[in-house]
Amino acid sequence: MKKKIFLILRIAVSLGIITLLFKFISYRRLLALYRDSEKSYIVLAFIIFTLVNVLGALRWRFILSSLGINIDIKEAVYTYFSSLFFNIIFPSLLGGDVFRGLALGYRHQKTFKVLSSVVMDRFSGAFALGIVALFAYVFTASRMKEFNIIIAVGAFLVMNILAVVIFFNKYSSRYINRFAKGHILKRRIIHLYNELYFFRENPKVFFISLIYSCAIQAAICVTFFVLSKAFSLDIDIVYFFMLVPLVQFISVLPVSIAGIGTREAAAVYLFPRIGIEKSTALSISFYFLFITILVGLIGGFIYVVVYHRWLERNT
Repeated sequence: MKKKIFLILRIAVSLGIITLLFKFISYRRLLALYRDSEKSYIVLAFIIFTLVNVLGALRWRFILSSLGINIDIKEAVYTYFSSLFFNIIFPSLLGGDVFRGLALGYRHQKTFKVLSSVVMDRFSGAFALGIVALFAYVFTASRMKEFNIIIAVGAFLVMNILAVVIFFNKYSSRYINRFAKGHILKRRIIHLYNELYFFRENPKVFFISLIYSCAIQAAICVTFFVLSKAFSLDIDIVYFFMLVPLVQFISVLPVSIAGIGTREAAAVYLFPRIGIEKSTALSISFYFLFITILVGLIGGFIYVVVYHRWLERNT
């Protein structure tokens, strides 16, 4: 019952934010912007974002191999892209992560190792957001006078540092267990945390995955920059490297459906700080959402036509 209520609230948040945005931004203005936009840049952004997810599959494959689970590139890409499909059909961005954990865990009979690889995959990606934003801020500090942005970047970095301290501290599992009810759940948490502790003992694995993640997050920033070019904007790319990580972080907060609404609100609030009109900022965010859904649908095609049958033959 609580899950249903939480789901309804998240749907309401997404719809409420989108409705509120349309009260301040004319949909006719948005249609005009879409009509006049340069579609070749949309295609280029789609190609870049597709390659981003291929790189994401390679990052996850590297983490898995460090844990002793060796899969070929084909299986990594099949599983990763299929998970993107589940991200868009389930009301949570974690839907795809659950699918990855279950699909590969069942096939290789190493569920907790696979789950720890998914957690590390997500964690390194989140930490890379802060790194990209920090480096971008270093290059724009003399030009960026928005105090709110400075505070946001600083808070983001502090959160990342605290997350690393907690993540790599084995004693944290004692405190986590206090929130777990039942002996079975506690054992599972301890088992999973012990698997994650592998990355503290092997920091090289974490740093290499972090390099992958920085490249991925940088490419997502480039995707937004290319989308801005579709609207003939002349904005320095370094600003996108600072603001897009903040937009991405806000979009993954578990308060809306798959980040719909929160991403758009963040874009409308942040992008005007670098000279982008609010209606154009919303258009860029909607285009990114469209590309995300399109890549997810490609993942759905891979799952239905290829991966599902491939799993049945290989399990």
